[in-house]
Amino acid sequence: MQLVDYMNCIINKEPLKYSVLFGEEQNIIDVYIDKISELGYSIVYKDTVAEALRESKKVSFIESSKLFVISNDEDFLKHESKWSLLKEVKGKNIIVLRYFNIKKSSKFYKNNKDVCVEFNYVSDEVFQNYIIKLVPKLKDEYVYKLHSICNNDYGKLLLESDKINNLSKQQEISTNAAFEKLLEDDLFINEIGDITFDLTNAITYGDLKNSQKYLEQAKIKGEPVLRIVSILYQNFINLLAYQGLGKNKVDAANRIGLSEKQMWAIKKNAGGYNNKELLRNINICQDVEKSIKLGMLSEDIALDYLILNCLY
Repeated sequence: MQLVDYMNCIINKEPLKYSVLFGEEQNIIDVYIDKISELGYSIVYKDTVAEALRESKKVSFIESSKLFVISNDEDFLKHESKWSLLKEVKGKNIIVLRYFNIKKSSKFYKNNKDVCVEFNYVSDEVFQNYIIKLVPKLKDEYVYKLHSICNNDYGKLLLESDKINNLSKQQEISTNAAFEKLLEDDLFINEIGDITFDLTNAITYGDLKNSQKYLEQAKIKGEPVLRIVSILYQNFINLLAYQGLGKNKVDAANRIGLSEKQMWAIKKNAGGYNNKELLRNINICQDVEKSIKLGMLSEDIALDYLILNCLY
């Protein structure tokens, strides 16, 4: 399904009974989930499709509509016999499965293409329209500058636009004046890249000393915690797939569906954990992401918690 068709289903207040959302732009997936929720659905996070279906079948005296969100249920993807279970969601409830990546060559994608929606990084023009919508009356020069600061990262744009709008409201100044002040005081987050990836690479490799060093720098710069957790999760998934090949690493990139650039990064970080430890770390990342979104774990301590449990 094309994204525009999925969006129209929500606009027309007819969300799909079940859908599979995947792609690089996880923050925009969050936005769409919130938009579905605004139609009268309460969001319920579950680890597996099976758990969501069990709860959807429970009889309740108070009729309610639930939006079950399941993140990265890899076991479900692997078992074709389970795919038809999605059609069994009961009542007014609906299910959204979200993944970082689904191979379009996979049988799952081909069999469920009509409910699979891909979220890739948006074009420059679309991203600038997001800026104009989020930060009213920002002049063109600053739209382009903010675009450069955020580098087509919608999650980062949400953070930076909040800074501008909050300062504008607090000091009763225009959004342009607020932008100028934040820029002058160097209060925008620097380009995501160096510290985020230094930190995630150190954790992926199992390097305790550098993980602690880069963690402090990431805190100072205010790097987005959920993005770090997302990158780590995908790193551990890729690393497990690579190490799972055993001794035969011939044509590894094609066999596990990675680009040559991704393969280079994974090879560089291989060896820090055995496969059992990687599975543990994947579960830790899922738990941390879920706990943050449910308000059970503060972002202030989430990375400390993650590092402590992954590296010790």
